[in-house]
Amino acid sequence: MNLDKMLRAITVGVALSLACAASQAALTEEELKQLGTTLTPWGAEIAGTPDGSYPAYSGGIKPPPGFDPKSGMWPDPYPDDKPLFSIDATNMEQYKDRLMEAQMELMRRYPTFRMDIYPTRRSAWIPERIQQNSLANARNPECKTSANGVGVYGCWGGTPFPIPKNG
Repeated sequence: MNLDKMLRAITVGVALSLACAASQAALTEEELKQLGTTLTPWGAEIAGTPDGSYPAYSGGIKPPPGFDPKSGMWPDPYPDDKPLFSIDATNMEQYKDRLMEAQMELMRRYPTFRMDIYPTRRSAWIPERIQQNSLANARNPECKTSANGVGVYGCWGGTPFPIPKNG
């Protein structure tokens, strides 16, 4: 490699490194205040949709007392839920704005196919240690992507970037 090509490669490398470093800028105090108030500690919106079709996040579900995840028998968290309604070939036009074309095609081809619609829940439960680690990552200026963009370092076992600045 001649000197001109080497200098050009070094210049490009430095420019890319600076771009990556700038993209990992620390969160502002205002952004940090969102975590745990308007956003979950891992960065999801707490609020539901205005029309109520998706409820607000309220902490999710927790395993019942005495539950052993190694048992392989996971309990139904909502055993008393009943379908609100069903969608089938006879009423799919009414719900077509919420159905994928493939679902509607199944209803056309198989008249007995139906979708039972249950209440929407936001039931993800994130263990406390993961929540705390996500908050720590948000506050940690050393939590960054690697120079080549394929890994992270300086982060703990949680969401590395709960309020990402770029993709």
